[in-house]
Amino acid sequence: MNDENRNLEYKRQLSRDERFERSVVAFLNSREGGMIFVGIEDDGTVCGVANPDLVQRQIADRIRNNIRPATMGLFDIGVEEREGKPVLRIVVSSGPDRPYHLKKYGMTPQGCFVRVGSQTQQIPEAEIEALFARRARTSLRTVPAPNQNLRFEQLRIRYEEHGKSLNDRFKETLELLTPDGRYNLVAYLLADDNNVSIKVAKYAGNDKIELIENEEYGFCSILRACDRVLDKLTVENTTSARIGPKYRQERKRYDPIAVREAVINAFVHNDWIDLDTPVFELFPNRLEITSHGSLLPGMTREDLLSGCSRIRNRELMRVFRDVELVEQLGSGMRRMLDAYSPDIFRYTETFFHVVFRYPEESFASRVKGGPKALKGGLKAKGGLKAEGGPKQGGPKAQKVVQKRSGPKAIGKHTASANAVELRIQIAEFLAAHSNTTTRDLAVGFGSARSAIIRHLSHLRAAGVVRFVGPARNGHWEVCRENEANLAARSTTQVATQVATQVTTQVESLLKALDGEVDVASLQSKLGLKERRDFMRRYILPALAADLIERTIPDKPTSRFQKYRLTAKGRAALAVAGNGVAVSLKPSGEAKM
Repeated sequence: MNDENRNLEYKRQLSRDERFERSVVAFLNSREGGMIFVGIEDDGTVCGVANPDLVQRQIADRIRNNIRPATMGLFDIGVEEREGKPVLRIVVSSGPDRPYHLKKYGMTPQGCFVRVGSQTQQIPEAEIEALFARRARTSLRTVPAPNQNLRFEQLRIRYEEHGKSLNDRFKETLELLTPDGRYNLVAYLLADDNNVSIKVAKYAGNDKIELIENEEYGFCSILRACDRVLDKLTVENTTSARIGPKYRQERKRYDPIAVREAVINAFVHNDWIDLDTPVFELFPNRLEITSHGSLLPGMTREDLLSGCSRIRNRELMRVFRDVELVEQLGSGMRRMLDAYSPDIFRYTETFFHVVFRYPEESFASRVKGGPKALKGGLKAKGGLKAEGGPKQGGPKAQKVVQKRSGPKAIGKHTASANAVELRIQIAEFLAAHSNTTTRDLAVGFGSARSAIIRHLSHLRAAGVVRFVGPARNGHWEVCRENEANLAARSTTQVATQVATQVTTQVESLLKALDGEVDVASLQSKLGLKERRDFMRRYILPALAADLIERTIPDKPTSRFQKYRLTAKGRAALAVAGNGVAVSLKPSGEAKM
């Protein structure tokens, strides 16, 4: 067992005097933080703790009530077994608001302590003043939120899922208010709706020239955004296989545990003060995660790799720990280094990068002809064919293109689709749905409009699709010579999807439309929370079928936008009430 040192202290029991709090304050004021073990003698002899659950609660209460500034998210308490006896481990992070002090004595030498070797010593008054002068005056909890009309239903649900509840004072408990009582940036980041964009970008090549996906997972609580990013990266973590001399060898593109820790760290330790957001980028040979803000002042690369716990946003750390996204302070770095070398970490004065490189076979063999085949267009001659890929209509092609089409599928293309696969799906959708605009495709497929335009350019150059009408109000359609070839593949699937799935959704939308109603109210009536999914599966098909219309047609994205039934929609609703299916045959162009 290690001897006591500047980062480690043993205590036989939780004393009744202030010695325990002094040790915690000393670690909070140190550059590296530290650990305290209760139930171990100074010489390392294990004596154990008689009632660990009770002592855990006592420790948490004493740290919260007897130390200032607030320490939420800066400490972690756990139970370990040593020599068959339970002991308590308290991990204390270095705090951002030094000097920390005992509430009873304030910022005086009697209340402020620091770690010197294995000893806890008072801080001289001059050094206390210097530490206070360096304390950051601008933090997430002191900056007012740009929007003061905030709701926290997602946060409340997350707490309830983990057996916890938010009482009437949760705004004060979680430090969601500025000193003058307004919502702060912590509240804004955790609110149900915000203007924080979190995107996962995907590129066709190993550079950033050709963007093939740019999916949005933000504009909601960062807890939910974090979950959605993790789900996306789980889908992208495909398995590659190689036949060895004796056994088949399979390997994921990246270690899921290490990537999970990197994603959570990007959210918790990002410098949010200017609402700059972390970025997640997928390339054929690597995954890059970039967050704003470098190492904290005074922290070295050695501190980082040793698992030294320094927290940039303790308010966010506290919430992420409450909902069990973070398990133990400093554990994330150890998990990443268990799977990868320290070379994955890079940082500059303003950014922190984590780069997970894939095994070579995980991307080079994904497409016949190698990664270069991903950049090609589609050949129309002899049937629709992807360069370096299988000919359309054959059995292998069924594995490349998902068996989804129609309005529901416009945003549900396979998450691991490369550029060629996405172009094939766009062409098939256009074969089944005429009068589709570029904006429709961009919203439906969850891609940037510029990326959709590039794919359509490839298809047009190959003679697969064409643009009809004026540049401002025209639409895309499949060229006649390719229409039969594509329609044969997709028409039956589209009809089935529309009849069995979309009709029910649109009918429920029509029934919810009583007068002019906005999107938020419609989602509330239907019990739906995912806005983008609601727009794709309900609003877009109904607009395309001319069953509903916008109240402000010239400004589709206006925040005052509402929807109402058309004459066709009222007639269709009446027919549906008599047990007859609603017709979803598009009657015109639906612009998102």
